[in-house]
Amino acid sequence: MIDLQKKDENKGTKMIANGHPYGDTGYVILEEGEINPETYAFIVHHYLVVYPDGTQESGTFTMDEAKGKIDQLMDKS
Repeated sequence: MIDLQKKDENKGTKMIANGHPYGDTGYVILEEGEINPETYAFIVHHYLVVYPDGTQESGTFTMDEAKGKIDQLMDKS
Protein backbone atom coordinates (compact mmCIF):
# COMPACT_ATOMS: atom_id res chain seq x y z
CA MET A 1 0.00 0.00 0.00
CA ILE A 2 1.31 3.46 -0.85
CA ASP A 3 1.61 5.97 2.00
CA LEU A 4 0.12 9.10 0.44
CA GLN A 5 1.68 11.42 3.01
CA LYS A 6 5.11 10.67 4.47
CA LYS A 7 7.03 12.99 6.76
CA ASP A 8 10.70 13.54 5.91
CA GLU A 9 12.93 14.99 8.64
CA ASN A 10 14.70 17.32 6.18
CA LYS A 11 11.69 18.43 4.18
CA GLY A 12 7.99 19.03 4.53
CA THR A 13 5.28 16.44 4.13
CA LYS A 14 5.71 14.37 0.99
CA MET A 15 2.60 13.96 -1.12
CA ILE A 16 1.49 12.11 -4.20
CA ALA A 17 0.25 14.35 -7.01
CA ASN A 18 -0.53 13.29 -10.57
CA GLY A 19 -0.49 9.76 -11.89
CA HIS A 20 0.74 9.20 -15.44
CA PRO A 21 -0.51 5.98 -17.09
CA TYR A 22 2.29 4.36 -19.08
CA GLY A 23 0.50 3.70 -22.34
CA ASP A 24 -2.08 0.94 -22.02
CA THR A 25 0.22 -1.30 -19.94
CA GLY A 26 -1.60 -0.79 -16.64
CA TYR A 27 1.54 0.62 -15.02
CA VAL A 28 1.35 4.12 -13.55
CA ILE A 29 4.09 6.63 -12.81
CA LEU A 30 3.25 8.78 -9.77
CA GLU A 31 4.70 12.17 -8.88
CA GLU A 32 5.96 12.48 -5.31
CA GLY A 33 6.92 15.83 -3.83
CA GLU A 34 5.64 18.62 -1.64
CA ILE A 35 3.70 21.87 -1.71
CA ASN A 36 5.77 25.06 -1.65
CA PRO A 37 4.17 26.97 1.25
CA GLU A 38 4.97 30.35 -0.31
CA THR A 39 3.57 29.72 -3.80
CA TYR A 40 1.30 26.70 -3.17
CA ALA A 41 2.88 25.10 -6.24
CA PHE A 42 3.56 21.37 -6.18
CA ILE A 43 7.27 20.59 -6.45
CA VAL A 44 8.04 17.14 -7.86
CA HIS A 45 11.03 15.53 -6.13
CA HIS A 46 10.91 12.17 -7.93
CA TYR A 47 8.60 9.55 -9.42
CA LEU A 48 7.27 6.20 -8.22
CA VAL A 49 6.39 3.14 -10.33
CA VAL A 50 3.13 1.35 -9.56
CA TYR A 51 2.25 -2.09 -10.96
CA PRO A 52 -1.15 -2.79 -12.56
CA ASP A 53 -2.23 -4.54 -9.33
CA GLY A 54 -1.54 -1.38 -7.28
CA THR A 55 1.67 -2.48 -5.59
CA GLN A 56 4.68 -0.20 -5.75
CA GLU A 57 8.15 -0.94 -7.12
CA SER A 58 10.79 -0.08 -4.54
CA GLY A 59 12.87 3.03 -5.10
CA THR A 60 12.40 6.47 -6.57
CA PHE A 61 13.13 7.50 -10.13
CA THR A 62 13.42 10.35 -12.59
CA MET A 63 10.66 10.24 -15.21
CA ASP A 64 13.02 8.65 -17.77
CA GLU A 65 14.24 6.10 -15.22
CA ALA A 66 10.63 5.22 -14.34
CA LYS A 67 9.79 4.63 -18.00
CA GLY A 68 12.91 2.50 -18.40
CA LYS A 69 12.06 0.51 -15.27
CA ILE A 70 8.58 -0.26 -16.61
CA ASP A 71 10.05 -1.32 -19.96
CA GLN A 72 12.47 -3.59 -18.07
CA LEU A 73 9.66 -5.09 -15.96
CA MET A 74 7.54 -5.74 -19.05
CA ASP A 75 10.45 -7.49 -20.79
CA LYS A 76 10.61 -9.94 -17.85
CA SER A 77 6.95 -10.96 -18.25
